[in-house]
Amino acid sequence: MLRIRLQRKGRKKRPIWHIVVAERHEARDGRIVEQVGR
Repeated sequence: MLRIRLQRKGRKKRPIWHIVVAERHEARDGRIVEQVGR
């Protein structure tokens, strides 16, 4: 099942969050299906 999630990017203590579509059971920063809004 697919979910819209936030993926953490950036540096230590300076996060940048990307909105992505990913499998529900995939790790937060794992493989994505598509990046949204970029």
